[in-house]
Amino acid sequence: MITKASMEEAEKLYKECIEKDFPDDEIPSYNQFVKLTKENIHTIYLYKQDNQNVAYFITVECNNNILISHLAVIKEFRSINLFT
Repeated sequence: MITKASMEEAEKLYKECIEKDFPDDEIPSYNQFVKLTKENIHTIYLYKQDNQNVAYFITVECNNNILISHLAVIKEFRSINLFT
């Protein structure tokens, strides 16, 4: 199931995953990330299975266009077949 992350989930995701999943030059600073999230400039979506976060993506939406700026599978779920 895909859900929109709450502010609390977004902050936790940043600290636990985003900082580790992307090079420093590909992610905003924590303060900028929080600002973009609070001001709905970008949206964080979580893919959950059995109530666990498995993957996430961040979008920027404008004029009926959607840009996926970040997409990642959470480290613990990489190389695992979730559909068997």
